[in-house]
Amino acid sequence: MNTCIGPGATVRQYRKLWRLLIAVSLSVENSCTIVQMQKDNADIETRINIKQQELSRLQTTRSRLAAESARLNSDLQQRELNARELRTRLDELVRINAAAPAASPQQVADQQERQSRLRTVREQAQALEQNGDLSDEEKRARLEALRVRTAQLLELLKDG
Repeated sequence: MNTCIGPGATVRQYRKLWRLLIAVSLSVENSCTIVQMQKDNADIETRINIKQQELSRLQTTRSRLAAESARLNSDLQQRELNARELRTRLDELVRINAAAPAASPQQVADQQERQSRLRTVREQAQALEQNGDLSDEEKRARLEALRVRTAQLLELLKDG
């Protein structure tokens, strides 16, 4: 078979060459498409892995927050905490909540709401701790009211 096409080539040879060129160009185009699809697939897998890591960090932080909330709630029910202990424990909850990653605007809003409520109760515990003008009976009554509010807040945190 003559592989060179010269001036005396037949129509059949030109058609054969044309089909060969089309086949080669389609093969090259398909190869480029496959390579692009493989790159796209790798990019998607990378994004999935990143999202899974973010989800894992979020779940870990939420479980730490839930565990600390449960521990504080248990302590509130089983023993008496003084204002300083309560404030210290609330400080820890504020810190854990602030460290929680938030991916969506709703999660950011929920986190800010939790943070605001925790800080309010924490500030009340601190004010009670620092208030030297109250009698022991008044301090106990206010501390008990603060424990009740904290327990209610912890229930809201657990549900949210």
